[in-house]
Amino acid sequence: RRRERDESRGGDHDLRQLEFSLSHRDDDYRQIEEAVRSASHQTTSIILRFVLAAALYPNVAVPDPFNEKRHPTEHRFITKHRDTTVIHPSSVLANPPSEDTIEGDEVLVYEKLLETHRPFLTNVTRMKALPFLLLLSRQIAVERSCQRLLFDEWILITLPSGEVGERLLLIAGQVRRLWRRVWDSVFIEGGARRVAEAGDRVRGRRGEATWWGQKAEGSDDDESDGGSDEKGESRRKGKGDDDRSRSPSSVREDILDIIDQITTLFGQNITVKMETIREVRLHEYLQPALPAKEEEERFFAKIGLRKEADQRFLEWGRLYDGGRKVAAPSDALQKKYVCEKCGASLRMTQKEYDSHVEACSGGGGLDEGGKEKKEEEEKGRSGSAGLIR
Repeated sequence: RRRERDESRGGDHDLRQLEFSLSHRDDDYRQIEEAVRSASHQTTSIILRFVLAAALYPNVAVPDPFNEKRHPTEHRFITKHRDTTVIHPSSVLANPPSEDTIEGDEVLVYEKLLETHRPFLTNVTRMKALPFLLLLSRQIAVERSCQRLLFDEWILITLPSGEVGERLLLIAGQVRRLWRRVWDSVFIEGGARRVAEAGDRVRGRRGEATWWGQKAEGSDDDESDGGSDEKGESRRKGKGDDDRSRSPSSVREDILDIIDQITTLFGQNITVKMETIREVRLHEYLQPALPAKEEEERFFAKIGLRKEADQRFLEWGRLYDGGRKVAAPSDALQKKYVCEKCGASLRMTQKEYDSHVEACSGGGGLDEGGKEKKEEEEKGRSGSAGLIR
């Protein structure tokens, strides 16, 4: 009967779909189909995938930049500690259709790294890299222009412009702040409130132990019992009945705002360039110190974030401008220079040219000190050449 129903729908089920359908009763199968159909709404799908991926972070794999030259079954991925991994053959993403391969702006979130004859990624989920990393990275190093972002010191993303970076950082900061407020309200403050209420109920009973195993003070005094209840009530009121995070409706509004902002982030169609940075090269990208405090404050005010709350994940100005430190010129590299004082055309190293400019009189020659310095340099070079011969 199920086969007739599937054929009437025109769906050609593969082996896994057939196995799944045969292992469930008709009622269960119908309920699962309805649930999947109802969850196919774009917002619901994005949130479900994001929640699943967030639970697996930081198990992230980045597509190899040369995957476009390989067959989909041979696509390779880079993790933070391994240069080459592949998707496990049992995964549905191991052999995707050619039009549905993992793009260069996506990442894989995996449950385990299984190593047999090759390191395999198991239980993988594909996600858009930029919004995923903006919301879940523990540390984001940003250059001053906000065009390049380094996530958790190994994934570097280049954006089309600095304005795009500022806008995305603002949304990410707002989502993180809302989520932190919801977390504190539901889990931290809510748990403390429940413990306090339980303690108040126990202390209100005459002569019984409190929740931490001691007797309530003045438990033999009726007035003290009443005072205990009043203290508990005043403490609960004093802890912030007026606080927005304590209202269930306010928490619900925060959650809806989070969903809207996440959907907005994932709905952005932004072309990015993504690359990975190894730890041995990290010093080429990160500056040893952050900018001055005044500069940081101006930046946070410019994009609309609160520095105290949002700097926990954001390090503005930590990434070198251009994404990478400019290497110092080699002492052995000779180039053609034109003296800015005398106009002479010279072929020498950077150090030699700097010495020439310092000693140049501007009339096409050197002053007395410059001549002596030049003679010493020439003697040193001739002595080095003799040693080499």
